[in-house]
Amino acid sequence: MEVRQLVDGEDLLAGAFTEDRPWLQSRLKLLVSGEDPTLQAARLAGRLVAGDPRRTAEVCGGSPEFARQLGYSWPRRPSP
Repeated sequence: MEVRQLVDGEDLLAGAFTEDRPWLQSRLKLLVSGEDPTLQAARLAGRLVAGDPRRTAEVCGGSPEFARQLGYSWPRRPSP
C-alpha cells in the first residue's frame, strides 16, 4: 500500500524526485492474520489517521543526507 500526503489536493511527493528536493520513504509493517480482510484494512486505516504515521514507521528509502536535512535519523543497519 502506498500512502501519499496531499495538501490542498496537491501530491507533495510528486515533484520531489525530479526537483532534487530531499525525500524519505518509510514503511509500516502490518501483521496479516486469518481475520476478515475488511477488518484488517479498517485497523490499518485507523493507524494511519490516528496520528502521524511517520512516528511509528521505519525509514527505508532516501539517503542519510536527506534524513539529516529533513530532521530524521538514518536507521542503522545490522552488520552482516
